[in-house]
Amino acid sequence: VNIMSISEEKKRIRSIVHQRKAAMTSEEIIDSDIKIQENIIKLEEIRSAGTVFCFVSMKDEIDTRPIIKKLLEQGKKVGVPRCIEGNNLRVYNIRSFDDLKKGFFGIEEPIESCDIILPQEIDAAVIPCTSCDRKGNRLGKGGGYYDRYLADARFSKIVICREKLMLDEVVTDKFDVAMDIVVTESETIRI
Repeated sequence: VNIMSISEEKKRIRSIVHQRKAAMTSEEIIDSDIKIQENIIKLEEIRSAGTVFCFVSMKDEIDTRPIIKKLLEQGKKVGVPRCIEGNNLRVYNIRSFDDLKKGFFGIEEPIESCDIILPQEIDAAVIPCTSCDRKGNRLGKGGGYYDRYLADARFSKIVICREKLMLDEVVTDKFDVAMDIVVTESETIRI
């Protein structure tokens, strides 16, 4: 499969997933959020982690704020990403939601005074996706930020996905990084 057709295919899949997402009721979304949040907090890789990297959700994503709040309450070191030039991510330590401000694309990002967290300090990461499959192949938004950041990751890569948005198969190219664990409302799939 050539590169062009992979990116075309990813575009096509994204639009299918967006339609499925649009068809979900607000009750379904809230219920889905709560179950996924609970499953993440119960996860052994999260429970045993000292430092957790977790994305801050945008309004169309699974709500990660309750996850971050719980991790902070448990005294864990919490890292959240900030986009930097070259489509790269950097992870910063936040101590509370006061350490966030609106950045790129309206995404809440850590303020400048936050300390950087190096990849080797991270024990587990909660990663967003547009969709993924049961083999841990993840479809992102297309910027490649996470794939670049996760390319050499030694920590547990945990992707969260709504069941209704899961696919049988996600096409991948050589830059796509597979996840270690997929968490949905009803299951935890270890790859």
